[in-house]
Amino acid sequence: MDLPGGPGHDARTVPGKPERAARWALFVPMAYADGLGWTRITVPQAEPRAACLSVTAHIHLMRPELPLRELDARAEPAIKALERGAASVTVIDDIHRVDRAGA
Repeated sequence: MDLPGGPGHDARTVPGKPERAARWALFVPMAYADGLGWTRITVPQAEPRAACLSVTAHIHLMRPELPLRELDARAEPAIKALERGAASVTVIDDIHRVDRAGA
């Protein structure tokens, strides 16, 4: 029997609380491509920071003249919004976003 607090569970998590839902959420980095619509940049990420930094890396690969450190710094508001529970946020510009899925 697998009881709360046993192996595979976090004893600090109370069922039905937002912290538990956040544990199961995935964050999907997306980019808008003309003719295709919204497409996934990478596989869904477990953390908001990883998803947003995937977007900044994608932007930097497409436009190497944009410094990656600057893009990462500009992504901080999006990371914070996802950490606070936002369902979807734009990252850097209107054609890049991260969507919450699975929770």
